[in-house]
Amino acid sequence: MPFARKPNEARSPRHLYCGLAMCHECFEKEMRLENEEGKHRCVREDCFDNPNFAFYLINVLSQEDSLALSPLGDALQNSLNVQFVTMNIRIKHFHLLDFLNELPMMTRQMEGMRNPRVCDDCKETRSIDKMYHCNKCDLKICPDCLIEEHLSHEKTRLWKKALCEMTEAQQKDTANVVKTYNDLFAGMHENILKPLKAFGTKLTSKEENCMNISTFGEAKKTLEKCAKLREDFETISEKLIPDLRRYETKVKILTEAIDKDDYQGLEDGF
Repeated sequence: MPFARKPNEARSPRHLYCGLAMCHECFEKEMRLENEEGKHRCVREDCFDNPNFAFYLINVLSQEDSLALSPLGDALQNSLNVQFVTMNIRIKHFHLLDFLNELPMMTRQMEGMRNPRVCDDCKETRSIDKMYHCNKCDLKICPDCLIEEHLSHEKTRLWKKALCEMTEAQQKDTANVVKTYNDLFAGMHENILKPLKAFGTKLTSKEENCMNISTFGEAKKTLEKCAKLREDFETISEKLIPDLRRYETKVKILTEAIDKDDYQGLEDGF
């Protein structure tokens, strides 16, 4: 069955340390089985030690036109019908992530190469500003061919049609990117809150149990250990907060820059 396009669902992809992926439901079942009992049999003993969802797969799956299952269900195919048969090769996930991040751009570039500004009738190359699209014949035509063959047909200036397609494609890319990180951060938020709550519950319980220790010295030693754990927790939390605030600030800057014509990019690159 296909993976879900967001985290925290039964069909959401989980990443195994051997380089493969399986759905969250099967991951939770398989991790409780002995190696010889499960369907995933691997020489590595740490395959199921990764608690995170495979966000690099969720990222590309959320871009609906970038990948689709082939009729056989054993390979992946992009919008140019280029079939990928190597997805089961055990490669490091950051190499795969780099490739997947570049895939939408490569797809658009290849599509552009397939569609030069050449008249479909006379095969002459013309400027896009001078060409037309014949809506009846679904052809790109130059002004000469328009007069000779398509004058009575409904037509559109080619640059307007191209601009409309570019705008729609970019709007879709924007929606996919925002949705990807919205889902990703929502999943990360939940994954952070659960261990945070568990840490607080377990630490306060440990401190409370000090009342049952028979000697003052041992109880004091335990409380000092708990205090050190609390301090370290504060330290790592405080280190994270500035990054979160910077991210929030940068997103606000980008939002405000949408209405400015002179935007050149973030100065420090964040």
